[in-house]
Amino acid sequence: MANDEHIMSTRRGVLALVGTTALAGCNAIPTDPFGEHPIQLDGAKLQALAEQEIPTIPERVVVDIEQSYLDSRRARIRELLAAVPTPFSSREIPNGAIREELASMHRRTLEMLDAADDAESRYETLTSLRNVRSQAGELNTAWQAIDADLTREALLEDSATVRQGVRAFDDSWQYVGTDAVRAVLIADRIERSVERAIGVTSVDREELKAEQENPITVGELGGDIEQARALLDDSVYLYDRYTTSLTDPTDLSGTIRSAAASAVGAIEARQDDLPEFNPENPAATFGQDIEDTPAAWALEELYDYVSETYGIDHARSNDQPARVILEAQEAFARMQAFTSLYERIDEGERFAIEAVSDVKALRSTAVEAVTAAASEAPDPRLTHRIATDLAGAIRYTDREFTDLRDEIEAQWIARDVGFYVTTAAVARAVPDAVDRTLSIFEKSS
Repeated sequence: MANDEHIMSTRRGVLALVGTTALAGCNAIPTDPFGEHPIQLDGAKLQALAEQEIPTIPERVVVDIEQSYLDSRRARIRELLAAVPTPFSSREIPNGAIREELASMHRRTLEMLDAADDAESRYETLTSLRNVRSQAGELNTAWQAIDADLTREALLEDSATVRQGVRAFDDSWQYVGTDAVRAVLIADRIERSVERAIGVTSVDREELKAEQENPITVGELGGDIEQARALLDDSVYLYDRYTTSLTDPTDLSGTIRSAAASAVGAIEARQDDLPEFNPENPAATFGQDIEDTPAAWALEELYDYVSETYGIDHARSNDQPARVILEAQEAFARMQAFTSLYERIDEGERFAIEAVSDVKALRSTAVEAVTAAASEAPDPRLTHRIATDLAGAIRYTDREFTDLRDEIEAQWIARDVGFYVTTAAVARAVPDAVDRTLSIFEKSS
């Protein structure tokens, strides 16, 4: 989940960021939480709070990634960069705006390449290098558009060829193994990468014609093609590493598809049992106005997810049974989080922000809950996927406070604090969600 999409923007924000939330100890707040004299918080203290330690839960994959493979990925990036004569001169690129954009792109690529060495796991290094390779491909192609008059039309054949290669691989790989959990975890990575590679190489010619062509736009198409090549290379590598690690693999497609169908059925049944909630009028649910409080934001965030489960629907429509199972596991956690949070709010919890110390307490609760989830749930492999996203949610929320200096009204950070609340709630629900997933596997075997 997390990474290949990326994983990680606004939840697709904080989630897709994340499945999150059962909260932590908080206070009741008045019916009018902000009143005529809004509470002011010290922005510098909030900034310092966001700089505190968070759980380090690196993204991993269920196979060993060889250093030699990572070195080969770096070599490809350097090959792409070596063909570009930097620094650029005005003679080579007369257009100053384009020259500066390509120079900036070159700097960013080198920075990204250096940063890849700081990743917490080899899988994170792999995904980082994939992003660097896409950027290097974009720069390389933009330069070819200047130096060799390369056009987007000429690149369409390359795009189609790469897409054909991705489809051929997609037709050949199989759901095999001796352990359904391990098979699903590797299959989910492949399903997502294949979808992404096909997506970035499926070029709409009409849209292409409507967009101005220049070295930058040519480079963008070249970057997409290089990204697809990287996704294919990495998928083939991971699948080969996985299959060669198996001594007596069996066909698990029936088990995985059965488990996916059971997970969908369980989610639909669970949705029917959720307490009723109107996000447009939470006061009608709880008998008092909780609008713009952390409690309301947290509950609305969860409700948006559990009432729709877009991730499951998307995976089903793309015939991605492994992804369906892991999306369902996240949905189990969020549904439990929604229910527990609903009950706490119904009993009077509002997660009041009356001082920076209240924000600190909610953040600490989220950190503790994520740390516990990562270490205590029944199957570390399944737990790790959710815990990584949850740690990312804390990091995402922290970033909202990094530029604060002056005083800020408490109401303006209520939504951000609500993310801490949801993260804690989801983390607390992880053990039960993993148990449900394991039970589905057992019944589908």
